[in-house]
Amino acid sequence: MATQLDEVRSATEIAERRAEKLVMLGPVLERLHDDLLEPLIGRVFQIMARAGEIPPPPSPALDGMRLQPEYVSPMAAMQNT
Repeated sequence: MATQLDEVRSATEIAERRAEKLVMLGPVLERLHDDLLEPLIGRVFQIMARAGEIPPPPSPALDGMRLQPEYVSPMAAMQNT
């Protein structure tokens, strides 16, 4: 987008345009996370657990507890730092 500009732009304006793109991407990524990635990861985790592919818990206190994986997208991880 910035390479297609006919006029010279300031660094501030370019940064604002980049931030605007990220704001527009937010709902798309949230829907992808909620509708695809979270259910997919949960399903794969359950398949692996039934197949015995998940290692035993590191602590006896965790034995017997229901484990639920939590997906944190790279974008969410960057926002939390």
